[in-house]
Amino acid sequence: MHRSSAPWLPLPLLIFMFLACERHEDTLDDLTLLTGDWTGTQEIHRAGNCTIGGADHVQSHQRLFFSVNGVGETVVLDSTGSYILFRGRITNDLDVSLTTWYTVGCGDSTHADSAFYDGFIRIYPDYYALIMDAIELWCPPDCIFEVIYELRLDIE
Repeated sequence: MHRSSAPWLPLPLLIFMFLACERHEDTLDDLTLLTGDWTGTQEIHRAGNCTIGGADHVQSHQRLFFSVNGVGETVVLDSTGSYILFRGRITNDLDVSLTTWYTVGCGDSTHADSAFYDGFIRIYPDYYALIMDAIELWCPPDCIFEVIYELRLDIE
């Protein structure tokens, strides 16, 4: 039996890589139009040796508030508006680069780290759609997770 020596990639990462390679031609001159409540899902996929509460994959509903200024500087808050979750930039060609900082408990200690999310926004007639992902290291070297956000903002 022949076994491939190619590295294994989880299906969601392969899908994201395919979508990221697609050429998108959407642009937006007024980036402040992206300010508002974005809703959708967050998926967390096991990419290392640890599970998430015994599961390899979890999905949750998300509502995040994006504040985007005219030059694309972006701050993303939790649904209560109390905590900054991400900071970064959205470009006029709708490429998204955001950073998050987090601390997790690892047994008797904690681990602080950051993750860099890359993605893009598509414009549809009634809404904007965002997909972005990153690899987060929770309790390295064993606990590695791919986190994917798929969000939308309705156009009013």
